[in-house]
Amino acid sequence: MASAFNADTISECSEASTLIDGSVISTVPDRHGFLGGSQYSPEPRQGPPPEIVLRRERKWLKMLSQWNFYMDRNYRKIKERCRKGIPMSIRPRAWLYLCGGKILMDKNQNLYEDCLRADGDPKCIEEIKKDIHRQFPTHEMFSSEDKPGQTELFNVLKAYTVQNPKIGYCQAQAPVAAFLLMHMPAVQAFWCLVSISDKYLEDYYSPSMEVVQRDGLILQGLLKKVCPAAYKHLKKVNAEPMFYCTEWFLCAFTRTLPWDSLLRVWDIFLCEGVKILFKTALVILISCLGTAKSRKQCPGLCETLNRLRNPPEEILSEQNLIYNIYRLDVSEKDFEMEHQKQTVKLKNEKAAANGQRERSSSRRFYRGESYSNLMACMDRGMQAEEENRWTFEIAWEAANKVGGIYTVIRSKSYVSTEEMGDQYCLIGPYKEHCARTEVEEGPLGADPLNEAVQAMREKGFKVHTGRWLVDGNSQIILMDIGSAAWKLDEYKSELWNKCNVGVPHLDIETNDAIILGYMVADFIAEFKEAADRYGTGVPARVVTHFHEWQAGVGLIILRTRRVNVATVFTTHATLLGRYLCAGNTDFYNNLDKFNVDEEAGKRQIYHRYCIERAASHLAHIFTTVSDITGFEAEHLLKRKPDVITPNGLNVKKFSALHEFQNLHALSKDKIHEFVRGHFYGHYDFDLDKTLYFFIAGRYEFGNKGADIFIEALARLNHYLKSTHPDVTVVAFMIFPARTNNFNVESLRGHAVTKSLRDTINDIQNKIGKRMYETCLSGRLPSGEDLLQKEEMVRLKRCIYSLQRDGLPPVTTHNVVDDWNDPVLSSVRRCNLFNTKHDRVKIVFHPEFLSSTNPLFGLDYEEFVRGCHLGVFPSYYEPWGYTPAECTVMGIPSITTNLSGFGCFMQDHIADPMSYGIYVVDRRYISLEGSVQQLAQYMYDFARLNRRQRIIQRNRTERLSDILDWRSLGVYYRQARMRALREVFPDYKQDDENGIGTLKYPRPISEPPSPSSSRMTTPAASIHGSDDESDSAQVFSRLRHQSFRPDQSGAVLGASALSRAHINRGSHFVNVTPVPVVKTDGVNKDLLDFEIFLSRHPEGSLLWHDRPDTPHTIVNAPPRGPCAGDIDQPPLAPSAVHREVPALAESTSHLSADRTTETVTVVAPGTRWHPPLHQRGLRRLWRFAPLASCPLVLRPLGATPRGASPPPWGSAPTFAFVP
Repeated sequence: MASAFNADTISECSEASTLIDGSVISTVPDRHGFLGGSQYSPEPRQGPPPEIVLRRERKWLKMLSQWNFYMDRNYRKIKERCRKGIPMSIRPRAWLYLCGGKILMDKNQNLYEDCLRADGDPKCIEEIKKDIHRQFPTHEMFSSEDKPGQTELFNVLKAYTVQNPKIGYCQAQAPVAAFLLMHMPAVQAFWCLVSISDKYLEDYYSPSMEVVQRDGLILQGLLKKVCPAAYKHLKKVNAEPMFYCTEWFLCAFTRTLPWDSLLRVWDIFLCEGVKILFKTALVILISCLGTAKSRKQCPGLCETLNRLRNPPEEILSEQNLIYNIYRLDVSEKDFEMEHQKQTVKLKNEKAAANGQRERSSSRRFYRGESYSNLMACMDRGMQAEEENRWTFEIAWEAANKVGGIYTVIRSKSYVSTEEMGDQYCLIGPYKEHCARTEVEEGPLGADPLNEAVQAMREKGFKVHTGRWLVDGNSQIILMDIGSAAWKLDEYKSELWNKCNVGVPHLDIETNDAIILGYMVADFIAEFKEAADRYGTGVPARVVTHFHEWQAGVGLIILRTRRVNVATVFTTHATLLGRYLCAGNTDFYNNLDKFNVDEEAGKRQIYHRYCIERAASHLAHIFTTVSDITGFEAEHLLKRKPDVITPNGLNVKKFSALHEFQNLHALSKDKIHEFVRGHFYGHYDFDLDKTLYFFIAGRYEFGNKGADIFIEALARLNHYLKSTHPDVTVVAFMIFPARTNNFNVESLRGHAVTKSLRDTINDIQNKIGKRMYETCLSGRLPSGEDLLQKEEMVRLKRCIYSLQRDGLPPVTTHNVVDDWNDPVLSSVRRCNLFNTKHDRVKIVFHPEFLSSTNPLFGLDYEEFVRGCHLGVFPSYYEPWGYTPAECTVMGIPSITTNLSGFGCFMQDHIADPMSYGIYVVDRRYISLEGSVQQLAQYMYDFARLNRRQRIIQRNRTERLSDILDWRSLGVYYRQARMRALREVFPDYKQDDENGIGTLKYPRPISEPPSPSSSRMTTPAASIHGSDDESDSAQVFSRLRHQSFRPDQSGAVLGASALSRAHINRGSHFVNVTPVPVVKTDGVNKDLLDFEIFLSRHPEGSLLWHDRPDTPHTIVNAPPRGPCAGDIDQPPLAPSAVHREVPALAESTSHLSADRTTETVTVVAPGTRWHPPLHQRGLRRLWRFAPLASCPLVLRPLGATPRGASPPPWGSAPTFAFVP
């Protein structure tokens, strides 16, 4: 124990204190009880006037008396009063309530005394005795052993070791406990210490100190965000967070701050939590190292740490410190994100140290064996800076809105910046009309970047730098192409001499691309030299990522000049592919037959094609946005992509959490208003039983699938008129076309309905007043009292003016040359004229939607939310943002397996249809089959009731996270890391972590197969269903039943066909089970299943695994398939083979006997190979397994009779169950 505190010791302390920090020991304590030291406050504090203090005390006393009420319902008021400062007289009691110590004390009465009576751990007690005299030795409570402070401090610390033996005693607890003892009795100080240690400083005092280490890294990450210059200085002098923040956090600043400042910090710390400690630390770091002058005074580690341990007094003054804490721009989200990032990082490091990589998983994602997203890598460039790793993304559409690539770059910039910080930079052309509103010009955040920019300016080039005003605030460099136009001939000459690529003089777009490419190449070369000089012994590892052929020239020049950087080239759609599909060619079936040089030459784009092909071959890593685009690039660009980099979305922009169903209802009401104005007056229909389908995009009639959409709508119209006359579908087509004005009839209808609505609102207000006055007089109002004659006349006028002759208009505008317009021509051909008896109504809106539109008054996002189904049956769609946007907004959609989005969903979702993603097959079946499948999907959707649609929207919205850049950004990271290893073989980075085959599981409530479904026809309950699983089974059964009408218009389902033979007119079909061939040594009986059989108009026998997907399996003798129809096998073979690996490892096989028309299903496990002459087919035919045993189906007699055939002429489909 320390000796008594006498005059000699005062003199010694004074001398020591003077030597250390210049403080002077006094015999008179200050207002806080200090006799000297760094926390001595000789000057009186200038506080608020006494009347204000008295008023605050009264408010606090009232609040403490109703503490539970304020905590539950008005915590904002508590926070507000804590921020103003707790009055000195109230502070002990307020702290006890704020930290939760009062609750613990009331629940555990006498526990403190019991702990004092316990023996305790001798080792801990010995450590406590050694440390007691070191706590605030200049404070009058702890100046000697005979003072009460040291005794009470010993008791509190000992009691804590007994109460929490797992933690025991930590040296940093002593100053915290002593600080509490200065303001409250020992028992209250004990419970405050327990609460603070368990809730605020959780695990801070554990022996490993892992949490303190993590929080130090969190502090470092936050500092990088708010003050990059201070962060870089600390990294430069190798000042690890543990060097300067350990004492701050462990002691909660009790050893650091002046006492007045400390009391204010603790007031808000106990109210708002540990984030206040982080903000206090950030204020100190920024104040000490935020300016260039202050950093110059701290050239080394020792000087930096000394400044942080002894900041200037003005920095730590109460007024300055509290003011800067409140104005610091650090949000709750920043804390949470940094916390999650550092936690994952430390876990991975710990697992790696143990020799095993921890695999993070998600209850909603399944990525092969593991799942990983970018969260573990989003450290705002800390790791990239350590590795001297830089990433440049070059695109023509960076801060230059032209097309879809702008959406890709813009939405991805946030996660890219969060991952790489100022080590990431975008480069694009300077377009003044865009940059003026989208870019905040200013210097960049890294010295090598600014040096390279300055070198470019010295060469005479104009270069603009700054921050892109989008989420993430990414760094951006914009090259002024006009400033380098004088070197165009020189650039073209070099491109011809080195690459043999000649460019026509009048091709302005290509000329601009060449200038941009050379400017980018010059800049990257300058930057590489500067970054190598700035790197601390580590060479600069630079990745340049080029998007599309317009940026590809820069990649070509970098490779030809042998600049030592890694290159990645991404094509979002091949140039030649766009031109070929625009020409209505049979693109995918002839992809391997095109003479690419000849085709490019015919279209006068051969020079552009050469640039694109050269860039794809010279890049270290070549990527495409989807598998279907990769297949296209393999044939047209002659290189298979190394990585598929799917396009994502910034899901946060569309996120509505549980509100998305309410938003759907609100937006649907607005669409109702349009429909009333457009159709009512001609005729009316029930809007509660009306569904809204839509298609939108660029006006590429064939590529966007508008042709088969209109054809399928005609068939849907036939189905609905035959079976569901009360359901109406309004199909919107949103394509920008040439127009000269609004359709007068459409405008008139909306004006009349608006006039009627205004009239009724006016009359309604008057009726309310009259009813009130009549009731006040003591009598019930009659009809004449409520509605007066002049108001009746007004209503009649509105009703008569609403009546219109003719049919509702198909289009909302006057389309230029409407007779040759492809949409309107197809609508005429299909007789979709919006007649009263049509159940499908067409609305063609030939311009993009906006909230200023006088007809809709909706922007595109609101319109999508109000619709029920998006239909995008595209033929050429490298990715497809429209169905992706529907998905994140919870709207089901129809896509195709020729779109990147559709392929992605098929590959990554176990059952896309269960989640409202319907994928039409446009690749492996005929155009007729695709139209029929699309019509069947829309018909199936139209049969769902309201509750089933709500459940499906909920499921669709679940897929949002799959499409977020936080998940899909890992593929871009993988491409960059692989490119780095190509150039820097010694670079080691685990970019494959978590990259695998993601399979989003089938909904738990969805039956895994048709055999799990009930065998009765689904009938909607009068009262609806409260069980999602019931509706889920309905979904499953809908996909495994026939919906073709019979003569009476009824639909035959499984319940109507539950006999061994079925009478259909005068014809029968027998279903005969046959003995089972041994399968895995077990005889299996025929179980519940359904198959579908029909006859094609050309005479081919069809079987269906679902009624909407017929597959030809044998050709009848009389007539063969149409010539050139590749979706049917040749006449010679007797069977075809189609395999579905996703359904079973052992596949069922079909063989067909043409002479007897007997179709045999061979048991699973039997291998069947097509004849040699059939192996020349470019496509493998695949059939799903029907059951676990063989089955013989014998059609008897001629083609069965049924109802009048659908428009395309095929016979009704028959369903068979054993």
